Amino acid sequence: MITISTRDFYLAAYLTAVGLDLRGHTKDGNITNFEFEDTPAFHEESKKYYGMKAMVNPVAFGNCVRNLKSIIHSSN
Repeated sequence: MITISTRDFYLAAYLTAVGLDLRGHTKDGNITNFEFEDTPAFHEESKKYYGMKAMVNPVAFGNCVRNLKSIIHSSN
């Protein structure tokens, strides 16, 4: 399985909110990198996100933001 890493916290939250699985995370100093499987869905959703065409349930997005924050703060 090939993974792609992103430092973009809100992209990672968006990707998890639309159903992509977070495959892992790593810390590099104060930076957390979020890893996703390299799939066509990853590229399509990333393109929507950066093209400001992304649509997501706001409650799901908020929950994903909180979940990722807990990952960041629990992995010291």
